[in-house]
Amino acid sequence: LTGPGYAYCEAGTGRRIDDVDDVLAALERLHEAAPDVHVAVGPVHAAGDVTVADLVWSATLAQRRLRVDDRVWTRWADGKLIAEWHEVGILTMVAPLVDAELAARRVATAAPGPG
Repeated sequence: LTGPGYAYCEAGTGRRIDDVDDVLAALERLHEAAPDVHVAVGPVHAAGDVTVADLVWSATLAQRRLRVDDRVWTRWADGKLIAEWHEVGILTMVAPLVDAELAARRVATAAPGPG
């Protein structure tokens, strides 16, 4: 689905990821930490090779229910995604919570059982 020169960018944080596999790994890590993560896509607007969509991310992390409103601008070439710019930068914003959740699970599973 992605074309040459693909880039994932976060306007709010300045983060940029140039490898779609790294983006997918970050999303898989988020899903591992918050299996209930959900992204609702709102209205999508298109003009030429650019689309803009409203996104609402929701998940339970660190025993808290989170809801984040985001907007993504995407650029297309030959039917393939070549760039996306997220207004909020959900992957960076929730990374500390994801790390904490996964670390807590590792500690819990490494704890000795009753015995």
